Amino acid sequence: MMRPVFNWQQTIPHTWETERSHLLPPGQRGSGVEIVLLVENIDAIYHQAQQAEADIVHPLAEYPWHMRQFWVRHPDGYLLRPAQKILSVHPTIYRRQVADAFQRDIPRITQGLQAVKEAAEKLAQQRDYLGATTIYETLVTEIFEQSHLYYEEEAEYDGYYEEEEYYPEEEGLEEFVTACIEALGTIFANERTDRSSGA
Repeated sequence: MMRPVFNWQQTIPHTWETERSHLLPPGQRGSGVEIVLLVENIDAIYHQAQQAEADIVHPLAEYPWHMRQFWVRHPDGYLLRPAQKILSVHPTIYRRQVADAFQRDIPRITQGLQAVKEAAEKLAQQRDYLGATTIYETLVTEIFEQSHLYYEEEAEYDGYYEEEEYYPEEEGLEEFVTACIEALGTIFANERTDRSSGA
């Protein structure tokens, strides 16, 4: 059986021809469009842009919204903004503290996690919202990973489910997680307020 042949080389150019009259001329096509590119090594990207003699609109600098970034204009008018987050805290440190709290022989795991939560609260009071958010997210994520509060439901065996075990050291952990999530909500609200007021 013969199959019809689809000649994309004829179809695609024809499609573009019908749209060509609607396109802006080169240099104007991207006007008013800004594209943010999150990168891991902003200094290397900036050096590459300089070597390529790119049209750098604003030089590399640090900004109050915890970003190190610069602006470069594409030949078609697009404004590109390579950016790298500036973290005041290192998640690895707090991840280790959470792991230690689960491994220590203490009556309540929340006792070992309290110092981590207090560090996040202190940063939030100082308006270091990115740092506080990083710690809260680390707390919640690691508790999800290491506790027995959040588990996948077991498959049903012979018409019954296995009896759920009780872990007394995890008592109060669910309320602790809820408090962290509520604190994250407060941080986001405060950050929006600060941005709208220009603080």
